[in-house]
Amino acid sequence: KRTNLALSADVTTAEDLLKLADCVGPFICLLKTHVDILHSFPEAVAMELKALASKHQFVVMEDRKFADIGNTCRLQYQQDSAHMALGWADLVTCHALPGPGVLDALKAVAPEGSGCVLVVEMSSKGT
Repeated sequence: KRTNLALSADVTTAEDLLKLADCVGPFICLLKTHVDILHSFPEAVAMELKALASKHQFVVMEDRKFADIGNTCRLQYQQDSAHMALGWADLVTCHALPGPGVLDALKAVAPEGSGCVLVVEMSSKGT
């Protein structure tokens, strides 16, 4: 796919997320999600989003920003209401501050082929 366009999908309903993904999917290479702000994110929506990503050939990055000790991040990934363990997100974000333990923990539980993007700075005022 010949694009470098990414979209941050800061919507609050699963219906809006899926509509947006389907509408812009042909034009983007990455869709950044925040499923923790959705009113509801059932497993079926996660699977539909994964199907749309495959159909339109874009990567999904869940901006979860894991930021705890390794074991806690591992448990959050596995038990998360965002269904992370289902592998619908190709990438997740995590903070570098906790150190390598967070990366080791996520690597141990993430599906084969998924990745992690380290957040070292945010766009908040004063940074």
